Amino acid sequence: MDTPQEPRWLDDEESLAWRAPASTLVRLQAALDAQLHRDAGISHFEYQVLASLSEAPGRTLRMSALAVLTEGSLPRLSKVVARMTR
Repeated sequence: MDTPQEPRWLDDEESLAWRAPASTLVRLQAALDAQLHRDAGISHFEYQVLASLSEAPGRTLRMSALAVLTEGSLPRLSKVVARMTR
C-alpha cells in the first residue's frame, strides 16, 4: 500500500512569485469596490449581477444561473437582489 506523499511547499522564490499576483488581485478587488461605491453606490458583486442581467436574453436569468455567472452563493445573491429591487 502506498503512503501519501507529503505536499511540496513552495521555496522562497516560488512563494514570492505567488504572493505578488495574489496580493495584486486582493488589492484590485478592493479598489474596484471602492471606485464603484464612490461612483455608483454599488459593490463590485452588485455590478456583476447587473452586467450579467443586462447581457442575458430578455434581461432575465434564473437565480441559479445568475449565481454561477457572478460566482456567488444563492443566499448572497438573494440578499443582493432583494436589496437592489427595493
